[in-house]
Amino acid sequence: MKIMFVCTGNTCRSPMAEAIAKSILPSDEYEVISRGISVFEPSPASENARKAAQLNGLSLEDHVSKQITEEDINESDVIFTMTGAHKQMIASVCNRLNKPVFTLAEFTGHSEDISDPYGGSLEVYEKCFDMLKEYITEAADIIER
Repeated sequence: MKIMFVCTGNTCRSPMAEAIAKSILPSDEYEVISRGISVFEPSPASENARKAAQLNGLSLEDHVSKQITEEDINESDVIFTMTGAHKQMIASVCNRLNKPVFTLAEFTGHSEDISDPYGGSLEVYEKCFDMLKEYITEAADIIER
């Protein structure tokens, strides 16, 4: 199963989500990628995203931002966006290709979008990381049922 996480620039939330999901889901059963809707390629993960990941035993040192493409959507089995706005931006392509798209929050029964920590303090990134980890752990439990 191929899972894609989508945020705006693919430098903060979706790379952290990708790293978290890769640490939770068995790699022989799941392929996990991340993409952005408005990417300035190529960009590394933001400094505080890298630090938040490192504090949790994960690495974003090799991450390079990537723009979402129709091919990415077509090749994914499920797509998780960080916000309702992200979902709306890609919904028409997802619907046309018959690909399920959810906000990570709605998939896990939460109502709160994952706020963009871009430009925030390390503490803001750590809170974002913790929320992502909680939601992705819940999503993994749902997916693996």
